Amino acid sequence: MKAVTCAIPGAKRPEQVADNCAASDLPPLPDQTIEAIRGIYDTKIRAGVDQRW
Repeated sequence: MKAVTCAIPGAKRPEQVADNCAASDLPPLPDQTIEAIRGIYDTKIRAGVDQRW
């Protein structure tokens, strides 16, 4: 799988940044959820953005 990086815009307070960083301590998403997300990306998003990477 390719690495993915993204910015989370809109943090206006240190607490928002801390909450976003704390998300990295959550357990990984189940495989079924990842596959569902991948399916949405492949059918609804990829054609409009994938060529930009």
